[in-house]
Amino acid sequence: MIRVERDKDLVKVYAAVEERLFARDPHSTIDTKQIFDFLKEKGYNVSDMEILQDSFCSTTGNNPPLSGTWIFREKKEEKNVKNIKKTRGRRPRAKPTKPTKPVEENKLLRNENVDRMQPQAQTGLRGQDKEIPGK
Repeated sequence: MIRVERDKDLVKVYAAVEERLFARDPHSTIDTKQIFDFLKEKGYNVSDMEILQDSFCSTTGNNPPLSGTWIFREKKEEKNVKNIKKTRGRRPRAKPTKPTKPVEENKLLRNENVDRMQPQAQTGLRGQDKEIPGK
């Protein structure tokens, strides 16, 4: 015996098997797969359901569970309104660069600092903003 109750987005399924009175009576079981098949026959969309609680009913073994409750939640389809694809505009091409001439070295000085003084570019350091003697 299977009974279905529906409450908003929840579907509750109550199932029970009949107790075996004699040893010659057949065994019976109800599992989640059979519940899904039953719901499919009743017109429910099984692919959009998630299981919140499952159970198992059987007549095998000592003190078997003869009834069980399954609870399913129907997943609602979420509509994404902000799914707007941005189109890219034309991107300006990079301007070709002119090849630069290699720096010509002064062969006599060999681009060395003759006076062994620090260049003026480091005036931001502490104590470097003083006058350089000899200039």
